[in-house]
Amino acid sequence: MEAAARIRGCAAALLLGALSAPAVAQEDIRVVTLRSPAFQGERKLVVRTPAVYPSRPDARFPVLYYTDGAGNTDALAATVRFLEGQERIPPLVLVGLVHDDRTRELTPTHDRERSTSGGADVLLAFLEKEVVPWVEKTYRTASLRILAGHSLGGLFSLHVLASRPGMFRAHVAVSPSLGWDSGLPLRRMEELVARRPDLRAILVVARGDEGPDMARDLERLGAIVARAPGVELHAHAFPGEDHGSVLFLADYQALLDVFAGYRMPVAEGDAGPRGGITAVDAHYRALAERLGTDETPPEGALNLAAYELMRGGDLLAARAAFEKVVERYPTSANARDSLGEAYERSADLAGACREYAAAVELATRSRDPGLPAYERNLARARAQRGAAGPPSLGGGR
Repeated sequence: MEAAARIRGCAAALLLGALSAPAVAQEDIRVVTLRSPAFQGERKLVVRTPAVYPSRPDARFPVLYYTDGAGNTDALAATVRFLEGQERIPPLVLVGLVHDDRTRELTPTHDRERSTSGGADVLLAFLEKEVVPWVEKTYRTASLRILAGHSLGGLFSLHVLASRPGMFRAHVAVSPSLGWDSGLPLRRMEELVARRPDLRAILVVARGDEGPDMARDLERLGAIVARAPGVELHAHAFPGEDHGSVLFLADYQALLDVFAGYRMPVAEGDAGPRGGITAVDAHYRALAERLGTDETPPEGALNLAAYELMRGGDLLAARAAFEKVVERYPTSANARDSLGEAYERSADLAGACREYAAAVELATRSRDPGLPAYERNLARARAQRGAAGPPSLGGGR
């Protein structure tokens, strides 16, 4: 079922990293071959898992499916990697569809001037009945699915939305071919909105400087979607970009739109969000409702909320908050290390040593790049505990 080459990220980026920094966890990009009943033959996918995937065995990850996997993976993976590093989006699994004939596979109807066109429903069947089930069986995936495409790929993303509403929560259509078959995509969106007034989706559309027809068609699409209150529309124009160059900026903006609010606001001068775990839970409950998913708050936001409590001097509340982070992320070395810091700040060196040791054990097992820092913290706490001597009679730990 699974075959072919394994590729490790972007070669140039890895070379620079090797020259300038210690080894860190890397994303994994590989080409996979599936035997497809829909296509009656073998089909390839490009699958990317984020750098944190191996070290977070308890975590599940949203999946971004995209067209033109053979050509778009480098730029999209770089964009996702950057936004993950800035904590503007969660770590994502990427699944790229590789096409044998993109005109045939991405167009919903036949055009006499394009002899192979009209096979989008075969690709849709492959995606719905083969790719998505295989991905969700093979990888630890969250319930959130996103489908993105450019040009004819944008046409395909809208075709899937009209044909299988709800299969994907978010759709991205960059420079979509809305004029296909005398405006068929627009007519189908009108039918969808009339048929499904309760439709819930996030739709991001974008264009460059691509002429008045593209601008007019996207404006009309916006007017149609405005009749569906449950559809959240984000429409962008990027002056100075053409049909090809717009893709990079559009994908970046689309990810920010889909995951708007993912990074919880932090007031200037604060270590993290105020209000403790309760405030973080409320914020991400609202985000999960918007995304139609059941993911829990990210570890980073919970951890920073606990640090904000500690910065404010409420060590008992901070320790309780860090303990909740450990409870929710039991395989996280960083969560254990943070709890160890809370114990150390509370002068409970036995507790600090216990948590730091747990962090070192977890980091060793998962090859966490933070291991050297965790080892230093453990050594410091043990030295302090040794210098303090045995506990006095009648007290201490």
